Amino acid sequence: MKMDAQLLVWLKGTDLFASTAFLTLVDKMGFADRLAGIKRFDYFGFEVDTEDRPVETIASLQSVLDRQSTFYNRNKHAYSLQCGWGETDHLEGPTRDEIQDRWIGEISKTLQNQQVADFGGKLSPGKGIFNEFKGFLAEVVVEDEDPSARESVAAKLRGGLGGVGVTCTNRATLWWLAMAVPTKDEAGALAREIAVTTRRDSGLLMNPNYQSAEFVSVKEF
Repeated sequence: MKMDAQLLVWLKGTDLFASTAFLTLVDKMGFADRLAGIKRFDYFGFEVDTEDRPVETIASLQSVLDRQSTFYNRNKHAYSLQCGWGETDHLEGPTRDEIQDRWIGEISKTLQNQQVADFGGKLSPGKGIFNEFKGFLAEVVVEDEDPSARESVAAKLRGGLGGVGVTCTNRATLWWLAMAVPTKDEAGALAREIAVTTRRDSGLLMNPNYQSAEFVSVKEF
């Protein structure tokens, strides 16, 4: 029996990488009137041979993930592990919807305060970008095309699980983009404009020379 597993990992505190990307996009690249926030995750996808013992396999997988610094540090990171086999699902940690609701709530509070910090930390009045348009959240998965990172992750899990068959289907970065635009189609187009680098002053999150991007979903909030 094969089990699909998805692991999302994010920092408990401030993500300086994501914060810098956000400030670059709003201060330097002209997205201040449409982009409200960015959140970044490490995203892993696995296919694991359970040998018809899915519950025991999940416990073993959890133990290996806890021990391997490749995946997360429980002092610094939070995570959500979702496993599925047949018609059964098992979840460790919050659901993706719960994480999204919490994050959108944080963004809403920031916008209500109408204060935006620039690179120097100076606060200025916010632009109230959701006053006129709808809010949309886009999910974008960015991954190196070189398969070596995925192969390395699979090898570490196979070793920790005693040789059980493991395939790593994803070793990627998942970005959430909170945007204010009139329609869902425009939100999807804006997500591509933000994500895919086409020149020095256009796109930031994905380099098409060695990475691929999957635009997973766009939904209104």
